[in-house]
Amino acid sequence: MSGMAPLDFSVIVAFLLPGFVGLYALTFISPRMAQLLELALSEKAGVGPTFGILLFSLAVGVMLSGTRTLIVDPIQRRLSGGWPTLNYRRLGDPAVLAAFKEAISATYRFSQFYGNIFVALLVFLVAKYAVDPAQIVANWPLFILTCFATVVLFVSHARALKETYQRLSEILGS
Repeated sequence: MSGMAPLDFSVIVAFLLPGFVGLYALTFISPRMAQLLELALSEKAGVGPTFGILLFSLAVGVMLSGTRTLIVDPIQRRLSGGWPTLNYRRLGDPAVLAAFKEAISATYRFSQFYGNIFVALLVFLVAKYAVDPAQIVANWPLFILTCFATVVLFVSHARALKETYQRLSEILGS
C-alpha cells in the first residue's frame, strides 16, 4: 500500500465537507435523496446508512472538485493573469519533494476546500432557489448569506490558488 496517497485530515476537509453540502443540495431536487439523508441522520440509523452517506458525500465531493478544476480554476487563471510554468522534474530530489508536499498541504488543500465548497454552494443555490424562486423572498436572509459566502469563497479560492502557485514556483522554479 506504499503507492497510495495518505488520507489525511486536509483531504477529508477538501472533499468530504463540500460533498456533504452538495449532497444536501440534492435533497431539494430528489425526494429519494432527502429520504436517505433523513434516515442517515435519524437516531435510528445504524452504521450502514451513515457509512453510505459518508461514501456518497465523498463521491459528490470528488465530482465537485472535478467541476471546479474544469470550470472555476481556468476562470481564476485568467483573472490572475496566468500561472507560472513549473519544473516538476525537480521532484526527484527528496528535499524538493518534501517541500512540495508541505506546500500542497499548507496551501493547495485550502484552495481545494474553498473552490469545492464554492461549487457546492452554487449547486445549493440552484437546487433550492431555481426549483422554487419564491423561497428567495421567504428565506431572504439565508439567500443573502449564501450569496455572500459564495463570493467570499470565490475570492478565497483565488487567493489560496495564487499563493499555492507562488510557493510551488519558489520550490520547483520554471
